[in-house]
Amino acid sequence: MLELSDPLWCKLNSAHGFGEDIPFRLVALAEHWDENDAKELMHGYLIHQETCYGATYAAAPYLLRMALPDNNVVQR
Repeated sequence: MLELSDPLWCKLNSAHGFGEDIPFRLVALAEHWDENDAKELMHGYLIHQETCYGATYAAAPYLLRMALPDNNVVQR
């Protein structure tokens, strides 16, 4: 799993250039789940127009970790 502080995020592409702000978005979602922020991250950056990016694969483990707990049904 790519650490959120890894400088490689700046080299991973996303739908809007590179993924340097994706770690911050993941941290914010992990601290406080917001459906609109999650949709913006997923559809605006990670899976835009049915296309996956390098940042998509790096973010996937963090998104799965958020959805894992039994009480996080909304995140799933």
